[in-house]
Amino acid sequence: MPATPLGKTDRAALRALAAQTRPPSAELPLQATRIESEIAAIWAHVLERSEIDANENFFEIGGDSLTVMRVARAIQRRFEIELPLAVLFERPTVTAIAAYVRQALPPSHPRVESP
Repeated sequence: MPATPLGKTDRAALRALAAQTRPPSAELPLQATRIESEIAAIWAHVLERSEIDANENFFEIGGDSLTVMRVARAIQRRFEIELPLAVLFERPTVTAIAAYVRQALPPSHPRVESP
């Protein structure tokens, strides 16, 4: 496990290592909906990653209690909804958060997608 000089896990080195060990054929699938794409973009920005798979666990790809607060705040701003932090801990994938967001949006919201 790569470590910083202070002995903490070096997350940047872990991401670089993961990118090197990913087989070329293991392309990440595109997000299925616009809401998923927007949430994945937020995660990618906060976690400093180029891509996010809709089924990756936020905490397994580098998320922690501090980044979860940044993500929650960004999702709240983007979708104009209330998003309790507990939801992100209970639903740690883009797909699961997108389902919550879809239910939280009023039917007339421009980001609501038809089934």
